[in-house]
Amino acid sequence: MRILIIISIILSCSNFGYAQKQGNQNSDKNLVVIKVQNSELSINPEVGARIVSLKYLGKELLSSQAVHSENFGSTLWTDPQSDWGWPPYDTLDALPYQIRKRKNEWNFTSKKDKRSGFQILKKIKPSQKDSSFNITYFIKNISNSKKSVGAWEVTRVLPGGLSLFPSAPDSSIMADSNLPGVKKIGQIIWFVYDFEKIKSHAKLFAMGSEGWMAHVVDDIAFIKTFDDVPTPEIVNGQGEIEIYVNGERKYTEIENHSSHKILKPGETLSYKVKWLVRKLPSNINKFEGSIQLVEFIKSQL
Repeated sequence: MRILIIISIILSCSNFGYAQKQGNQNSDKNLVVIKVQNSELSINPEVGARIVSLKYLGKELLSSQAVHSENFGSTLWTDPQSDWGWPPYDTLDALPYQIRKRKNEWNFTSKKDKRSGFQILKKIKPSQKDSSFNITYFIKNISNSKKSVGAWEVTRVLPGGLSLFPSAPDSSIMADSNLPGVKKIGQIIWFVYDFEKIKSHAKLFAMGSEGWMAHVVDDIAFIKTFDDVPTPEIVNGQGEIEIYVNGERKYTEIENHSSHKILKPGETLSYKVKWLVRKLPSNINKFEGSIQLVEFIKSQL
């Protein structure tokens, strides 16, 4: 596989490429770019070590800073949101992370955040075997007292397309949702983005099962996998899986939560997520309720 070359400093490891590059915008400086097969992931360590780009054969899947100055890319929050309101802790979400590369794994570490009492470490490792990006999040209690917390991955994609995931039998939290275009067919929950129906900020809360969710745009499927979390381990007021749409119709957030834990001082919560991007075969029905689409996604897990 061709090694990715962007500027004069090149670091390569077997079947994937890496480089840091200078961009035109401040948010594009010092990007860490990881490529495996047809997928390319870009992380900005200067802005909360957010994943600011996910491309498949050059097609961008994530919403950029050009769309929204603050809410862009994929980030990690601590749950529940009731602990911090808005905005998120800037040390964890938006300020620079330290970067360290170990063989084919990139580690991004935040500064210690005294406001929250946490420090975050993000490890990202590409896999040539299944053309995936394996992400492990660590949230460490750096305070002197017990703290309860969960990991909350928030990934912003461009508006449009459809999202789907298998629901848990107990998904009564959906009653708190106001997202138009949601339908449950069998075990699968579908959300079809309809620009005419999106009039204001709206959100879906749900409990998932099987540990996956997918977002489909045209003939590309962006798939996330993670450990399924039993309903009692999700903090009150949140769903294991959530979908949020911006009222200005600029972006959609596809979100997944870890188990909520109580951490003693010095203890760490970990949460593993795998990202895969796949081109859908031309003979697959790519619409709401498609059994073929669900079966194809499951075959990739």
